[in-house]
Amino acid sequence: MAAPIRRNEDGTVDLGSVKTHVAHLKGKYAQNAANYEANTGHKMDFSAEHQADGHKHDDNHESKKHDEDKSK
Repeated sequence: MAAPIRRNEDGTVDLGSVKTHVAHLKGKYAQNAANYEANTGHKMDFSAEHQADGHKHDDNHESKKHDEDKSK
């Protein structure tokens, strides 16, 4: 399990713990890619285009589903 992201006494994020967490995540992705290649014989394709999620939120950054639920 990854180490938690800690905060400094003044409430700011401890950058050392963020770096540790990111290193852990990079390792997980590398292991997943290695497992995928071992299982399928193909390398993972990370070239998929980014899809905007603008349809999920309005200009107020509130979830549209949340707004629909409030109207009921």
